[in-house]
Amino acid sequence: MPKRARSIPFLLQSYLDGGDQPRICWKLWINFAGWKVSVVAMSGMTFELDTPHGRMIATMLAGVAQFERDPLSERVKSGLAAARARGKKHGRQPGQRPKSDKLAPQVVRAIADGRSYRWIARDLGISKNTVTEIMKRHRQSS
Repeated sequence: MPKRARSIPFLLQSYLDGGDQPRICWKLWINFAGWKVSVVAMSGMTFELDTPHGRMIATMLAGVAQFERDPLSERVKSGLAAARARGKKHGRQPGQRPKSDKLAPQVVRAIADGRSYRWIARDLGISKNTVTEIMKRHRQSS
């Protein structure tokens, strides 16, 4: 155990439900329990993690947080499935690339001159991956 860890008097947490990751919050609490740390919520609730009573409260809070998280996840998954069934497409849609299409001739010329992808990207103000994609499209069309 690190020396500084023993000097932590309490863990101040805004919400005791663990937020998006209740299991991670629970593991954090368990690690702090060995350091004799109290958990203090912004609402004023306080409990010691090294007592049976405190561990019971932490277990109940983690269970409630997980219970709240599971139905939320199910609703999101069912909503995405329903949208897919209606024909909605998810993710980034293929489409126009006005900036890279406009810069394509300059990129191809610079590559022909022997310049590196990184230098071209820096000089034109685009990413190296954009330069790579421009060259990939150029090779496919040639």
